[in-house]
Amino acid sequence: MRNPGAGGFPPAQSPRTDDGRGPRRVRRRLPWLIPAGRTPTIAQLTVTLIILGLAWRTLRYLLAFPYWGDESFVVVSFLTRDFAGMIRPLEWGQIVPLGFMWADLVMARLFGVGEHALRFIPYVAGVASLFLFWRLATQHLPKRAALLAVGFLAASFYAVRHGAEAKAYSTDLLVALALIHLAWAVWTQPRSALRWAALCLGGLLAPWCSYPALFVGGAIGILLSWMLLRERFAGGVLAGWFGFGLLFVASSLLMIFLYAVPHARAASGLTEIEMWRMAFPPWDRPWMLPVWLVAIHTGMMFAYPHGGHWGGSTFTFVVFVIGAVWMWRRNRPLVVLLLAALPLNFIAASFEKYPYGGTVRTSLYLAPAICLLAGAGLYALLRRFLKGEQLRLGLMVASGAFAVLAVGGMISDVARPYATEHSIISYRHVRDIAPATRPQDRWATFNAVEPCDYAPWLGAWRGIGGQWVFDMLRFCPTREPIQWAPPPEALEVPADGTLWLFCYRGIKVAFPENQWQAYLDAVTSRLGSPEHESRRIKQRDGVWESIEIYRWDGRNQR
Repeated sequence: MRNPGAGGFPPAQSPRTDDGRGPRRVRRRLPWLIPAGRTPTIAQLTVTLIILGLAWRTLRYLLAFPYWGDESFVVVSFLTRDFAGMIRPLEWGQIVPLGFMWADLVMARLFGVGEHALRFIPYVAGVASLFLFWRLATQHLPKRAALLAVGFLAASFYAVRHGAEAKAYSTDLLVALALIHLAWAVWTQPRSALRWAALCLGGLLAPWCSYPALFVGGAIGILLSWMLLRERFAGGVLAGWFGFGLLFVASSLLMIFLYAVPHARAASGLTEIEMWRMAFPPWDRPWMLPVWLVAIHTGMMFAYPHGGHWGGSTFTFVVFVIGAVWMWRRNRPLVVLLLAALPLNFIAASFEKYPYGGTVRTSLYLAPAICLLAGAGLYALLRRFLKGEQLRLGLMVASGAFAVLAVGGMISDVARPYATEHSIISYRHVRDIAPATRPQDRWATFNAVEPCDYAPWLGAWRGIGGQWVFDMLRFCPTREPIQWAPPPEALEVPADGTLWLFCYRGIKVAFPENQWQAYLDAVTSRLGSPEHESRRIKQRDGVWESIEIYRWDGRNQR
């Protein structure tokens, strides 16, 4: 009986290429490319790609890029909230699974809020995902197709990047892979009580750890319903089907109404951001839907191992479609499990509840489906046009391309160990100011963390504002808490210390020059002339983004 999970691919027909001595004719023509007696096996190539993938993920994690704006939105909560506080809507319009916030808060309490501490869980999730995907690929594809599938994920820039960021995208990938494995285990042995128990537990926990787990769980429900019909409603299978459905649906509804809905209401402006708007179907302009579908599916949604907007990921999408058709002919249940989440995601996007593509980050849960089917499709394409020794050489070239991307990514990360130039310069400025501050000093900043009528609200500055708040809270060494946009009359110079007044002059939105000058005039009229220092960050259109620092020393005013 043929293994239903094997995919049904016939073995390659080329005894000369599988005799352990490699492609003789190609070795003679290209001795510099394939040294005699050293042609790697498919297993060796696969392991090599996995090692490179692990090395890249580990290197990026160890380099500890400074937190940038998107991360700062989230990590600032680990400085200001406890476990109960994480249940309330987050600042900065963030919608993050409660399970991730609690897990990272544990890391913050144990090891602080450094880059390594708060990125450890995403890093572990990224590493574990690579191994789980390796297992998935080798379970369902022949070894040559599995090699290519592993290459797509191992050399994926975005899978590596989000595995070294303090956000929940990497855990979305891990949760999706775990659920896929658990569901397939039940499909292959539907009368195993232990496998049903594991799947039910996964269905209970997953919604609290990953929002797109709702789509994966829905896909599993479709597959299990098919299995229930196949097994003719057998008692044990019916009980397992009902148990999983009850636990998954109940857990999902509790999470949605008790946690996700309040957070979404507090972040209602999030859906107006261009990144999200472009990921919702244009139902107000239905004639644009075909163009939108093409743009989405050939854009960042399919950027594995790399890609871009507006057709930048066309190759991956094409081989993905080829792989989906091929697999449909050989293993339809697996295709249903992998792809049924897509229409569910599309429905959610139609109601503007969750983006459909647009970026890799919000679609990273689809990486198992995209990479596995793209690997199968690329293998099918190579087999269509290459035979025997040529096929083996084609596989080696493809593997080499994945390896080059991984090595190139590592070199790039070492040469540029930060997400944006702005993020590292701003981070260094605040970090370097802290040693000059004494515990008895006071820090105040003109910028406001809540809307007010006399100072600019940092929320309007998005990532720049989030990073400024986090860096200030993280590095402030004073005994007194930071004063955010205090009224001018509330500022006082400590008798035995220094008053530091900061002003972050951003350029992403127009800086309120008149408002700032009026504020500074009101302060100096009371406290006198301060020492002033300006630390520049970057220039755009002749305007400098900078940190303005004013100091009043109480010891000099006695």
